[in-house]
Amino acid sequence: MLHDAPPAEPETAAPHRDWVFVCADPGAVISVSVRGEGRTRTARVVAFLDSGQTLWSETGPDGGRHDFDMSSAEAAGRSALRIAVAAREAGEPVELGGTERPRRAGRIPLRLDVALAPLAPPARLGDATAGGTPVTAQAHRLTGTLAVGSVIHRVSGQAWSSRSPFASTAVRAGSRVHAVFQDDSGLYAARTEAVADGRLAALQLHNAMKRLDVREIRVAGPERGVPWDVTCELGAATVVTGAPRHSEGYQHVAFLRPGGGSDTWVRVGYTPFDFVRAGRTGFGLLEHVARVPGPERPEPVPGLPDPWD
Repeated sequence: MLHDAPPAEPETAAPHRDWVFVCADPGAVISVSVRGEGRTRTARVVAFLDSGQTLWSETGPDGGRHDFDMSSAEAAGRSALRIAVAAREAGEPVELGGTERPRRAGRIPLRLDVALAPLAPPARLGDATAGGTPVTAQAHRLTGTLAVGSVIHRVSGQAWSSRSPFASTAVRAGSRVHAVFQDDSGLYAARTEAVADGRLAALQLHNAMKRLDVREIRVAGPERGVPWDVTCELGAATVVTGAPRHSEGYQHVAFLRPGGGSDTWVRVGYTPFDFVRAGRTGFGLLEHVARVPGPERPEPVPGLPDPWD
């Protein structure tokens, strides 16, 4: 059950909250997105571990009450957040959704229990979807534990929290970057088809937050696979580049949802990335949303006959 402190600004009819946890120790990147509340609440969790293990969970209104649980408490500007989810393992880059229904068997208990301390005041950015809802993003210092099955890891690093409809059905094409760098700075940047320009990026430096315009986010790679690289142009001279993190293989999870047409679907992909900004290295998460022809992958091009047939 979700318990959250009242926001400083009014919510929309469908409350939403996103977190991205970038754990320098032990090198995990975890995305948590929650939409709605009560019986209409949906939750999506994707966890990329440095070992190469990838876990995911998507819980809708009909999900069991033990599939996803979240609670938070605030005191003196700090907050404690606990997330527990029954996750499934993705053994390789995978695309989920369409007409397929995942089996309920084989789930792994995943529990994140962390303390969050704000690194800078929240940044009020532009409207990512032209729907009248501005983005509010904030960077936090995080410490705590991550339990995967019976194995418990101590975690430390940074987290970004945001109130943004980026991952909702309002966005059908766009990209979003969450990054943490070796000098303890951090970056939140988003660009969608709905907004031509505007301040949709926040650069956290020490205890200050700087708002930047997102000129362009270019994602290169296959339409339905792991992105090859990303270039994020911010403000007049800030450029952030990145490549997918390789840890015992590339990690990537994508979800498909109907795009409003009989033959058009929307693909929301999550990939852990290594980033570089002004010579400073870091890592984090790339989210990329794109329209695709349908829920099934294209048929492979016929090749040489199999000699064992």
